[in-house]
Amino acid sequence: INADEIDDSLENKAEFTSTYPLQNMTSRQGYRDDIEMSDVETCEIDSSNMSFGRTSRFLMVGMVGMCLIAGSITAKVSRSPDRYQFVKNEIAMTFGTEDQSIPTAAPSRLIDKVIPGTEYEDTTTFSDYSSMEISTEEKKSKKRKHPKHPPKTYPDFSFYVMGDIPYNSDEEKLLKRQLTKISDDVESGIDDAAFIAHVGDLLDDSTTKCKEDVYDRVSAIMKENSVLPILPVPGNNDWDECPNPEQAHEYFNKYYIPLEEQWADTSELPSMVERSPKRQENFALFVDGIMFFGLHLMPRRNAELDEELGTERQEVLQDDFQWVHDYIDKYIHKLRVVIAFGHSGDGKDIAFHKVNRKLRHYGVSLFLFQGDEHLFKIRSNFGYPDDHDWNNCWRITVDQGGIAPPLKVTVRGNEGESDHRFIAENEDQTVFDDIVKIDRRGGTYVIKNS
Repeated sequence: INADEIDDSLENKAEFTSTYPLQNMTSRQGYRDDIEMSDVETCEIDSSNMSFGRTSRFLMVGMVGMCLIAGSITAKVSRSPDRYQFVKNEIAMTFGTEDQSIPTAAPSRLIDKVIPGTEYEDTTTFSDYSSMEISTEEKKSKKRKHPKHPPKTYPDFSFYVMGDIPYNSDEEKLLKRQLTKISDDVESGIDDAAFIAHVGDLLDDSTTKCKEDVYDRVSAIMKENSVLPILPVPGNNDWDECPNPEQAHEYFNKYYIPLEEQWADTSELPSMVERSPKRQENFALFVDGIMFFGLHLMPRRNAELDEELGTERQEVLQDDFQWVHDYIDKYIHKLRVVIAFGHSGDGKDIAFHKVNRKLRHYGVSLFLFQGDEHLFKIRSNFGYPDDHDWNNCWRITVDQGGIAPPLKVTVRGNEGESDHRFIAENEDQTVFDDIVKIDRRGGTYVIKNS
């Protein structure tokens, strides 16, 4: 089949007379052209000058049809930019008698640097061949490629982070005011935040004894006073250090997982949140090139408890790692930044170390927002100042919610006015890697003396 037979009006057709011999071919091997042939229009099989010791027949499936051949095979390709799709299908040839069993072809031998429009000739005898396949699949480069960010543009993306609140009835009232303030700003149009992350400790285990009514009451405060979905992760006060950790685990799951579904009618974000089947408190959310993780990360401060939970803690951290690893692999070519939420920084190296090698290679920054320590703090290198393996990582501890408002975080977009360098506009703001800005919104509350 040639270009003239397909369309007489085609222009710029070209044929080349040079041949590329395939030397040392092995019986019952598959051979294929693995080079991208985006401008190939047709492929022609030339069966002249072939000789077999016996009469053989081959079947070409696709474009060529059925022919009787004997001898060597020559493949010709013609070129036309508009008609290359005609050779995108595979062309398969089978040799042998009708009643002969044809074995499956062995792994392919690749022809490197195939040039569209060039003639290639197999000069090997085919006396014992059972099958041969020619494929025009596009070549997949073995070179490691940097991720190609989606061509679409993104606006700035904002959210809030809070933690370690409420510890008492006064802080329950404060939490209501904090959520109401954010909700009023969102509804009035002056704030476009998408959600609120709570990094754990939604109660004080020492005073509440982790009773069920406390979980119920705090979750009700969140549902009734926030117009934004809230995504909490567990803290040691919510779970590990409760008098009955197993029961506390049940209460946390009952009232906080998945809390975000309470806003399913007013926000599309809850439908985008994915939770780990094995560990429901772990979540993942991918939006606008940003990969969010919520993880079970607990502090290690009680030696006796650490020994008691040693095996379980390692299992939790391994589950954290696997959860992060799977999603980083899934979205690596679309990532602009990775943001994680966990109650503590302990265990972060297990959860992130291996996957961070890939993030560093692709130039993706990683941010961990945590609670537990109760005072705002920024750590570069993930808190390992002398370890350059973490030089793309930031660890940010939020203030205890009873002494400061929730932290506002904005990821820079790339459309319209968003396509500019981030600038810290006041002392409460900090910019990281020209992609993330945090705003303490006044910082620690000023206590007025009566």
